[in-house]
Amino acid sequence: LESTNFDDDKTLIFVSSYLSWAHTKKSNEDEGADDDGGEEEEGYEAFSEDQYVIRKPHEKYAHFIEAEKRVKKCTSKYLKSYVVFPGLLYGMGEEILHPFFKTAWTGKQKELDIFLDGKNYLPTIHVADLVTILAKLFEEKPEQRYVFAVDKSTSTLKDLIGAVSTSLGTGKCKNIAGDEICLYDNIDMLLVDLKFSQEGFIEGIDEESWICETGFVENKDKIVLEYKKKNGG
Repeated sequence: LESTNFDDDKTLIFVSSYLSWAHTKKSNEDEGADDDGGEEEEGYEAFSEDQYVIRKPHEKYAHFIEAEKRVKKCTSKYLKSYVVFPGLLYGMGEEILHPFFKTAWTGKQKELDIFLDGKNYLPTIHVADLVTILAKLFEEKPEQRYVFAVDKSTSTLKDLIGAVSTSLGTGKCKNIAGDEICLYDNIDMLLVDLKFSQEGFIEGIDEESWICETGFVENKDKIVLEYKKKNGG
C-alpha cells in the first residue's frame, strides 16, 4: 500500500488492540507521585488519543506496534489510514467474557471468578458500537490518525464480573489467583489495567446512535438478553 498509487479516494482502517497500550507509563507512576492516590480519585489519568507516541505494548502484542506504524505511513493524497483501539468487546453473544456468562447461566458454580483483586480498569465497547464508530470514521475521515473506540464507562474487572453474576447468576463472586487463573483463556486481556479517555473522536457520536453508551454495567440486563438470544435462551 505504501508504494501503491490510487486515482480515487480510499480509506484503510486497522482495528488494533488495547493491549498495544498495556505497559504505557501511567500518570501516577511519575517520580514523586502519591503512591495511594495519584492525581485523581481513581488512581491515574486516562490516556488520550494524542498520547500514542508513548504507548508501550504487552510483550505478546509488540508486533501490533509495527503494524500500526505501517498503517499510519500509508496515508497519501488519495489514501486515508487510521488505527483504532477498541476496548474489551462485549455484546451479541460474547467472546472474551463468554466463560463467565456460561458459568453463571448454567449454574456450574455459585460464585464467579474474579482475577486477583479485580480492581484493574478495563476500557470496554459493545461490538455494535464499534461498528458505528468505524462507519463514522469512514464517513468523516478526520485528521487524527489514532482513535479510541470505547464506551463512556469506567469499570473494573470486578465491576464487569459482578454485573454478570448479578444479572445471570447468584450475584456472588470470589477472588482467585495463581494456577486457577491459568485455567482461563485470554487472561492478558482481563488482567491489564487501562483507562482510555472518552473525549476525542467518539464525542461526535450521536446519543441515539449508541447501543450501550454508558457501558457494560449500566446495560447488563440488555447484554444478558442478547447473550441468551444468541445462545438459544
